[in-house]
Amino acid sequence: RARGLELNADKCVAICLRKAGKVKKSQIADSSVKNPPSFTVQNKPIRLLGINEQCRYLGVLFTPFGAVDPRATVTELRSALESLKKAPLKPQQKLLMLRSYLIPRFIFSFINTECYPKLIGQQDRLIRRWLKEILRLPKSVCSEFFYLPIKDGGLGVGKLYDIIGIAKVRLHASCTRPSDECLRFLMETQGSSMHARWCHAMKLSNRPSAIDINTRKVLSIDESRSRLLETVHGSGSEIFRKSPITNQWLSGQTRIMKGNTFIKALHMRTNTTPTLVSTSRGREVDKKCRRCGLVDETLIHILQTCPITQGMRCHRHNNVCRKVSEKLRVKGFQVFQEQGVPSPHLQTNISRPDIIAIRGDQALVLDVTCVFESHDNSFQDAYRRKVDRYKTLDETIKQLYKVDNVVFHGLCIGSRGAYDPRHLSIWHSIGFSGAELAILAVGVIEDSLRTITFFNNANRLRI
Repeated sequence: RARGLELNADKCVAICLRKAGKVKKSQIADSSVKNPPSFTVQNKPIRLLGINEQCRYLGVLFTPFGAVDPRATVTELRSALESLKKAPLKPQQKLLMLRSYLIPRFIFSFINTECYPKLIGQQDRLIRRWLKEILRLPKSVCSEFFYLPIKDGGLGVGKLYDIIGIAKVRLHASCTRPSDECLRFLMETQGSSMHARWCHAMKLSNRPSAIDINTRKVLSIDESRSRLLETVHGSGSEIFRKSPITNQWLSGQTRIMKGNTFIKALHMRTNTTPTLVSTSRGREVDKKCRRCGLVDETLIHILQTCPITQGMRCHRHNNVCRKVSEKLRVKGFQVFQEQGVPSPHLQTNISRPDIIAIRGDQALVLDVTCVFESHDNSFQDAYRRKVDRYKTLDETIKQLYKVDNVVFHGLCIGSRGAYDPRHLSIWHSIGFSGAELAILAVGVIEDSLRTITFFNNANRLRI
């Protein structure tokens, strides 16, 4: 009342426990017993909860004996997944609904019912099977990809096993705090084996401290990163983790990506795009490229080196160059694209940087390259090659364009949309914001997918 709140008697439920005669047991009394008890709030009667009745409190069904069997929640979860599967939504919208609404909806119920680690692990497997079906991912894809945060390059789906486990351990620890002797005594003497099993599942002692629980939560994410990195599906995951900008499309909130494109982009991100190498792993079969026959057919070969996709790679490269040139012109630069510069040290005697931008007495020499995110040094090596190739043109450019200062940069972007965080300052100096870099990354991803489509539809290359 001091806070302006009132009880609504129509929404209240009472549970009456009384001594059952000479028997040393308690009796649940409802309206069917002789001389039933009566509870009132502001002179309004409160309904007594019968022995076979249920009431819902904060999403959990309760009876006079306590919370309802968790299998009721499991059935409800299965029904919700089936309904979401049939919903007329894009795959990324279904993923967003699962992550933001469906899983959080059941967390409270699982925390406050007596469910053991095995049951929760079964629900995680159910959700993973649902995800693989909706996103058309192979059964062999690493499970950790689903659970890593979006900023780390995962799908950010909550792992019930860790969420429920940490919450149950933390809840038990809060109930055994020293300030409440009565509650602590009840927890220590009347507790079930569930707490010990969850502590064992979370790799914690039976009486963990708050620091131990928080440390375990951080360690579980680190372990997921390590497990993903050890698999073929985690190729480049360290690069994606360090570049949160390029992972924004994984949230499914972008409207610029079609459903089919989103699925294919996930295949490319997890290195599960169908190639002769990825579809025949573990079997002794011919894995040579179907188009050129020069090397094994892998994703990196299709996107970066196959002769038949050279035109598509040039198209992807030119799209990035065009958007960079537009940004430079907005910032007041005079832009020259693929201008020939005399280079006596080369066999062709001429170099053609992608972009030479002039403003005042400063010149920017930029060369764009799309790199495959295979290891941590992919971007740094590509950047160094570009700078080393053109830095000998310093004096020549000063004379040709009448400038005093020349800066050389390699603009590196991943063929799967990644950026090197060490190079972000270069992109920002050109005029790209974080949101614009995210859109540019999606554009490169879509161009890479067109390259794969072209490769699959092309005839065999004659050599």
